[in-house]
Amino acid sequence: MSTIERAVGQNKSPVEKNKIAAECDVKSEQELHTELNKQYLEKSSALLNNSDELLDGQDTIIANAVKQQGASESQIPTDERQSTQVEIDLKHLADQGIIVPSEERNILNEEYRRIKQPLINNVKGKSAQVIEKSNLIQVTSALPGEGKTFTAINLAMAISLEFDYTVLLVDGDLLRPSLNDMFGIDEKRGLSEYLSGDINSLSEVLLTTNIPKLTLLPAGKQHHLTSELFSSGVMDNLFCELSERYSDRIIIIDSPPVLHTNEANILAKNVGQIVFVIEQNKTTQIEVKEALSQFDDNSVIGIVMNKSRSGDSSSGYGYYY
Repeated sequence: MSTIERAVGQNKSPVEKNKIAAECDVKSEQELHTELNKQYLEKSSALLNNSDELLDGQDTIIANAVKQQGASESQIPTDERQSTQVEIDLKHLADQGIIVPSEERNILNEEYRRIKQPLINNVKGKSAQVIEKSNLIQVTSALPGEGKTFTAINLAMAISLEFDYTVLLVDGDLLRPSLNDMFGIDEKRGLSEYLSGDINSLSEVLLTTNIPKLTLLPAGKQHHLTSELFSSGVMDNLFCELSERYSDRIIIIDSPPVLHTNEANILAKNVGQIVFVIEQNKTTQIEVKEALSQFDDNSVIGIVMNKSRSGDSSSGYGYYY
């Protein structure tokens, strides 16, 4: 017997039975609505709980992402971090015959435009041969005092005027460093400290300057094991890193002279191009040939004739193979 039938009973009149049945129908409908509302509330509560769990999960994901971002930032290459800023006295440079950013066109600027162009073409891969580490350029000479540092600085300044390239000028002459004096800076630490492990981050010794697109790496203090530092795995890794990290960076290395130390020969094995400076009417042919014989047969060497009789600081440039 149904609930309605029990509620109506058998002794009621038809009218009373219909009234009671209608009341029971209303009551059943209200119970049904109550049950549906209860189920709806339970489902809504469950959805809210799931939403909270989802949000908690999203918060966890975001938190982990932030942690990972922080970890990634800690692994940013060292020379992309904040380096020391130095102010270069441009008048001091110009007084020493160094190219400075200017709208003026003169003989020195034009000479170094001619010198830099074949080097840049090699970096761009426009030469007949493929040159590995072509953006690593060593500037050296047979003997001291032939103008290699003067050439290295002017070459770096000339390339820094290019639209497509930045320059890192490295003082690789740890025995007789001179970039600090030429640029008028007092920084005591540099390449020597990095290679010897006294500092862990290259950014600690890189110097950004007020000259657009020019960064300096000083030599640092003298070290009694210079040859060993240059032939170390740290140096190999540094050269590979400098060469491969930035496609728009050219590294100019002011190197010791070839005939006085072994460091120039070690450096030459890690670079793609060599600029060999010869002082006209001073260095003998025998000394030049002896110095050039120290390099590998496949070395790409450009010759700069310095201090010519014509008065130009650099009046000749060509390649030696």
